[in-house]
Amino acid sequence: MEKMGFCKRLKRSGRLKYKMRILLAFFAVAVLAIGFTDVAVFRGLSANIREDTDKETREMLRNLNNSYENQVMQYQDQAQLLYRNLNVKAFLVSGGREDSHIDTIYESMKAMAGNMTGISSVILFYKEDILASYDTGMVTVAAKEEIMKAASDTVSDKDIFYVWPNDRKYQKHMVILWSDRDYPNAPSNYGVALAINMDAVQEKVIPWNQKAVNPIYIFHKSGELVAAQRNEYKEEAQKMFQEICTKEIDEGSFNESVDGKKRAISYVREGDGRFLSLRIQDMSGSQIQINRALQTILFATVLGMLVIAGAVWVLSGWVYRPVGAIFRNILQLAQSGEETVKGKDELILATDALEDVNQNMNLLKSQIRNNAAVRFLRYGRSGDVVDQKMFEFGDCEPDNFTVIVLRYFLEDWSKNEALFAYVKEIRWVKRENRKGGMHCYRASQGEIIFLDYSMREEGGPHAVCYDSHGMTEERSDSIPLEEEAGKLLEELKTLYGMKGCMGIAHCSRPDRLPKAYHCAELLTEYYILAKDMQVTDESVLKAKRQGTVQEPERDHILRFVKNDTEEDLNACMQRLLKNLTSYHILEAQKYLKELIADVIRLSESISGEKSEQYEMYLEDFLTNQIFIGQADIEEWLCQLFLQVRAQLKSSRQPNAVYIMGEVEVYVGENYRDCGLSVEAVAEHYGLSVSYFSKLFNQHTGKTFPDYISQLRLKKAREMLLEKQNMTIQEIAKEVGFNSSSYFSAAFRKFYGVSPSQIRRVKTKD
Repeated sequence: MEKMGFCKRLKRSGRLKYKMRILLAFFAVAVLAIGFTDVAVFRGLSANIREDTDKETREMLRNLNNSYENQVMQYQDQAQLLYRNLNVKAFLVSGGREDSHIDTIYESMKAMAGNMTGISSVILFYKEDILASYDTGMVTVAAKEEIMKAASDTVSDKDIFYVWPNDRKYQKHMVILWSDRDYPNAPSNYGVALAINMDAVQEKVIPWNQKAVNPIYIFHKSGELVAAQRNEYKEEAQKMFQEICTKEIDEGSFNESVDGKKRAISYVREGDGRFLSLRIQDMSGSQIQINRALQTILFATVLGMLVIAGAVWVLSGWVYRPVGAIFRNILQLAQSGEETVKGKDELILATDALEDVNQNMNLLKSQIRNNAAVRFLRYGRSGDVVDQKMFEFGDCEPDNFTVIVLRYFLEDWSKNEALFAYVKEIRWVKRENRKGGMHCYRASQGEIIFLDYSMREEGGPHAVCYDSHGMTEERSDSIPLEEEAGKLLEELKTLYGMKGCMGIAHCSRPDRLPKAYHCAELLTEYYILAKDMQVTDESVLKAKRQGTVQEPERDHILRFVKNDTEEDLNACMQRLLKNLTSYHILEAQKYLKELIADVIRLSESISGEKSEQYEMYLEDFLTNQIFIGQADIEEWLCQLFLQVRAQLKSSRQPNAVYIMGEVEVYVGENYRDCGLSVEAVAEHYGLSVSYFSKLFNQHTGKTFPDYISQLRLKKAREMLLEKQNMTIQEIAKEVGFNSSSYFSAAFRKFYGVSPSQIRRVKTKD
């Protein structure tokens, strides 16, 4: 075998060396590409996670906004409830002149201040005058005058303003109004003002925490800081609020240097809402983990490149061991691959966790949209701007809306979640030429709102129907909505033991949805009058009678309660409720409220004191929720009237002796009056003829005509014996007899002798 010369071996080894350098250079480029790819991927994930974190923070701030708004609305509801109190309303309208129930008014103010924490002062005002106030905190007279001056400058009860309660300027107070105005944007005529300690409201939303790492601040649109989680950064937060107000974006995030550190600022402002929430936060934990992962990847990439560079340098001079160097390189790459797999596993776990967070966020978003939609339907006004995202109409631009209000009662409220889940699964099927959908909102424990929307083409049917099994089906004929709603009520009654009713109203524009909702809710009140009116469409209102209710049953009921007459109360109530269904529901409600108020005031006027039990009756009637399954209004009214009647009857017994004593004195002074009759005396003492006659008979053992006749005859006998110069005709007229012949006949019947015989016997003696 020919021996290879040194030069030849050197040339061959050089070619192998260059091949190894090329191979190792290729591996170096591959490792570098993998490293930069991982960096790019992680940077993208970092941006996504940062965006999701910002969204989560904004959702939390939006929740706080809504929570604070709800707290303010609760105080406004309390002010509205006090404003609608019959005695308070009369006191306000009269400018304080109608103060016969002033003690009761102060009790109502005291009760409201005790029920709601944070109320420092309850003020009843007329224009700029304070009619009455009840204080639980130190609110000075000067502060109240400032409140009245500011109230006269407001243009709506939605306006909130802030005052210092005293000269110490400690714990600023929020002032909420509920008042009457002559026209929109007019000053308040009279109403209720509540001065509320803002710290009490804050404790219910974001409790104060001086050690909070990422503090939250809530501002009113006027620039007032209404809630702060800690005292630091208030000035910085105020400057940020001013900067945000100059922007037209309702929510967002930006970075700002605070206290020498760069911090993330997130804020949310709910459209035309009254409050803005702002959060100052350090770098989030997820962002720190992402930065660490990026640093690890960059370090591993640089380290791999250094190892490969060293291997290239070694193998370039170590020609005779290239295979071992390659295997060592492969081993290093394998170890690097294991680290990459481990990183990918961690990435998968992080992705799964992110999916769980997204799912929870979607549920939270759905709940927030539900609350926003319900709040708009309940408290919105015609002409308000409608946020399409709130109702999720999608690409559809509906021009036909149907609002269906379901009010119900369950004996077992633990079934309420199952009932709502069942209702949400119902599909309301539409014709092919109608595009749209239906949303379902839970308004309260016993109320569900359906919102049907569609784009109706010319000639398209108006009726919608549903399939309770959730299966879409084609129908050749459209079943009326009332019939389908009735079927749904029967199903819910069978499955869950539900008692309830539905009101249906329509509109053609989104900004009129609140009006349609209130109309549908009002229609459910007919169910209270007649249980057979379970489903009521707004079209029935056109056939109802307008104007004040004129029903004779009212007089029958008042006579039954006041005069203890014999009336068939149940039959009377049945006739009354049946007749009221022919009137507009507002007029029917007004009629019943006045009837109940008259009966309660009658009881209070006799007893001389306010009955808390009867006030609870009136409050139950005003809410009306008690009659959706819990009670029947006929039984409820009969029970009320019977209780008031029994109270009046028992209260009259101790006064009967006194009244009859007064009657005897009155009759003894006026028996000469020929017009003195049982009707005249009963009217003089404010009693019915039947009750007066019954009471008089029990007290004297005689009827009133017999009593007055015998009294007159006794007085005539005395005059016949003592006044010989008066004729019998003059004496008869003097004691109250119109006819002397009737007097003589009555005298003979009572004494057995005639008046002239009595006088002759006296003369003979």
